Amino acid sequence: MHRFSASDAIDSRTASLLRDARTSTWEPAGYVRDMYQRRRSQQVTELAWSIASGSVYAEQTGLEVASRLLEETDDYATKLILATAVNDEAKHSYAFQEFALLAGGSVKPPSERTQELFDTLFGYENSTERFLAHTLMEGYAADEFIFFTAAFGAESLGDLYGLIRRDESRHVAMGMHRLCARDTQGTTQISLLPPERIDAVEKSCRELAAPTVIGDLVARLLPSKNADEVSAWISRRHATRVTALKASAFTAA
Repeated sequence: MHRFSASDAIDSRTASLLRDARTSTWEPAGYVRDMYQRRRSQQVTELAWSIASGSVYAEQTGLEVASRLLEETDDYATKLILATAVNDEAKHSYAFQEFALLAGGSVKPPSERTQELFDTLFGYENSTERFLAHTLMEGYAADEFIFFTAAFGAESLGDLYGLIRRDESRHVAMGMHRLCARDTQGTTQISLLPPERIDAVEKSCRELAAPTVIGDLVARLLPSKNADEVSAWISRRHATRVTALKASAFTAA
């Protein structure tokens, strides 16, 4: 029998995030084609084509994970939140595919790192661990996209990363809020995980994201940036999110 759920009221923060999600109404194929045409003089680099191709699969992974989480949760508000994420991730993957096709005529094959990301996120037996990992990886992506927006600013790909980053940032806020939101018994989803499991998920996400690799890539794209400084900044942002989640878990425990 299907597990239906409902809620007497949606809290104000969830309602605000849902309203914001409804403002993201751009159409992927049309937006990318128009954007590309406006910048017909651009010289799309091989690296831009490669990174856009990789983003096709990374966003597809996000789509499939959000879909799985939507099916797994019994919480009505979380279902609504995840439904918007499914829609967003589908648009993102489609948009990056359109760009890759325009830029290089095809989408490059996925990397081993992309397969590792998929396997890790679907390897968790616990849904809350999967939700935590998904939220943390969205945080890494949102931070990385800041630099991609700047690096590809002279190309239409920079516009696309800037647009998509707004959705990714909202996904992080959604995940953080729903993991820390209290139910009628005062329990939060994150508090259901033992501290050692939170640490294990965090470690696997950190290893997957590889801040030092991000730093090296950003320094390659933006020579004015120092790789070590970028890596440290990315790591601090991640640590701030983890600290907030742990504070909620331990307070509710």
